Amino acid sequence: MKPNNRTVPVIAITGGIACGKSTVALHLNEIGFPVIDADMVSKELTEDGAPVLKDISSILGKKYVSNNHLNRKTLAKDVFSDTSVRQKLNALLHPLIYDELNERICSQASKNNTPIFLDIPLVFEFHFSDLVDEIWTIDIPEQMQLRRLMDRNGLNEKDAFDRIHSQITRQERNEKSDLIILNDGSINDLIKKIDKIIIERGYIVDASSSVI
Repeated sequence: MKPNNRTVPVIAITGGIACGKSTVALHLNEIGFPVIDADMVSKELTEDGAPVLKDISSILGKKYVSNNHLNRKTLAKDVFSDTSVRQKLNALLHPLIYDELNERICSQASKNNTPIFLDIPLVFEFHFSDLVDEIWTIDIPEQMQLRRLMDRNGLNEKDAFDRIHSQITRQERNEKSDLIILNDGSINDLIKKIDKIIIERGYIVDASSSVI
């Protein structure tokens, strides 16, 4: 839960797959804001030898773990195509990810007065919204999203479609967001929009701020 005495804003950057949220997070990081990457936290929690791998193997199946190593490619394919696998994995990982994110947010908030950004693609699906003060969604037209995902990941249309629709709908995500940033142009266009918002809100980087 959000600490009542937290004085710095914590903002989630979210959006559908291939929407441009990582581009935004990278830019915010580069200009000095602390950015916590939820995907990186998840990867760290499932690195070789991690305790949760035993649970993944016993609950989801031995094909996903070999020699204390997570077979990420096999797992990712099944997660996007099999609801049961996705739900079981989420039940295992989400409490761990939540606790780690909360710990990192609290640690960073105690150091300085710089706004903290959380790069998290599934903030609504994970029910992690209580970790943050605001949610900014990077929005993208559906056909553009499909094409970008196919080009970026080398996927066929069906696989790309399945990945997109393993997440909540664009409409639902936008309705739940505090701010919607349309990404229907170039990367430079998107960065300009982010910079404008940062300036309008008066967000500045504390000299003692550390990038996570």
